[in-house]
Amino acid sequence: MRPGARDAGWSLADVPDQRGRTAVVTGANSGIGFEAAKALAERGATVVLACREPARAEQAAARIRAAAPRADVHVEPLDLISMTSVRAAAERIRAAHPRLDLLVNNAGVMLPPPGPSGDGIEPTFGVNHLGHFALTGLLLDRILATPHSRIVTVSSLAHLVGRLDLEQLRRLPPRADRPGDSRPVVVPDQRAGSSSGPRVPARGERDSAALDSAALDSAALDSAALDGGRPAHQRLRRSPGMPGMRGMGRRLPRQRLPYPTSKLANLMFTFELQRRLAATGASTIAVAAHPGIARTGLTRNLMPPARVFMGQRLAPLMSWLVQNPEIGALATVRAALDPAARAGDYYGPAGLFHSTGLPVAVRSSAHSRDTHLQHRLWVESERLTGVSYDFHRSLERPSPSRA
Repeated sequence: MRPGARDAGWSLADVPDQRGRTAVVTGANSGIGFEAAKALAERGATVVLACREPARAEQAAARIRAAAPRADVHVEPLDLISMTSVRAAAERIRAAHPRLDLLVNNAGVMLPPPGPSGDGIEPTFGVNHLGHFALTGLLLDRILATPHSRIVTVSSLAHLVGRLDLEQLRRLPPRADRPGDSRPVVVPDQRAGSSSGPRVPARGERDSAALDSAALDSAALDSAALDGGRPAHQRLRRSPGMPGMRGMGRRLPRQRLPYPTSKLANLMFTFELQRRLAATGASTIAVAAHPGIARTGLTRNLMPPARVFMGQRLAPLMSWLVQNPEIGALATVRAALDPAARAGDYYGPAGLFHSTGLPVAVRSSAHSRDTHLQHRLWVESERLTGVSYDFHRSLERPSPSRA
C-alpha cells in the first residue's frame, strides 16, 4: 500500500472490478443505498436490493439496468422492523446465493411515525440497529464461507451525541415474531428513573425532534476533542470543531435522540463484530462509514425550514456543508471495496466538519469505542432479536467456489 493511501481522496475511479462477487444492500431503492448498489452493479457484481417496498425497489433496479444493461440486479422484500420479514428474507437470500461477498447495512429511518411497530419495537432503533444485527447474524454462514468477504454498516455524524442506557435496554422484553404483538420495546432513555414504556411525543415535540435530528447531522461535528481510540499508525484527519456545538448532546433531552442513539449502536456493533471475527481467524472484516450531510430521503419528514435548508434549491449555496447522495455514497463504497481498508475502519468525507468531500478514514466518538458497552449491547441485541451468532460453526462450512 502506498504511503498515505488510506488518507487520500477516493472516488468511483478507484473501484475495482466486481465480476463474480455478490452483494446485498439494504435500503437500496434510493439515496446512499441506491448509489452504492449502482456502483457495484456497474462494475459487474450481482446485487440484491433488500428493501421494504418491492415496487420502489423494482423501479430502482430498472434505473440501474438502464445505466448498465448487463447489470445483474435482484429485488428482495425486507422490512427490518419485523423479525418475521428479516428471517424470511435471510432464508431466501441464503437459498438463492451460496456466496455473499458483501453485506451493506444501509437502510435507516430518522423520524418514523410515533409509537411501536406491530411487533412492539421503537422503529428507529429497531430498523437502524436491531434489524441489521439480526440480518447479519442470519446471513453469517454465507458471509464467513466466502473468502475476504466484508460487512459494512452505515452510521452517521449524529452518533457523536448518541448515548445508550444499557441498563434500561436490559429490562426490555425480547422482540416478538407474532403479528400484532405490541409489547413495548423502546429506545433507552437517559433520564434517571424513566419508565420502559413507550412514550408518544406530541406533534410539536415530533417537529422539534425532526429539526434536532437534521441539526445533529449538519452541525454536531465537533470531533476534534474526541478520543477515537484508533491505533497510532492510522494518521487520520481531525475536524476543527464547530463553535457552539461542544456539549450539545448534553443539552438535548435523550428521549428526542433515537436516531443518534441508533447510529451509535451501528458503530458499537461494527467494532464488536470485528473483534469477534478476528478472534475466530476469519478473513471477513467489518467496516463502517458515514455519508456526511447528504440530500437523501431521510430529510422528507423534516420541518419546512429544514427541508429548504437541505433541498436542491439551495444546493449551490450549501455545497460546502451539504452534498448530493452520489458523493455521500462514496464513503460506503470505499468501506465496501477499497482493498486498502482495514478491519474496523470508519470512513467519512474529508471536507469541513467531515460533512462533504471524498472519503477518508475518520474518527468516531470515544463512547462508540467503549469495549465494555459494545459487549453489553451485543448481548442485549442477541436477546432482543433471538439471533445468536455462531462464528465457529459458520467457519466449518465449505467455502463456495467463485462463479
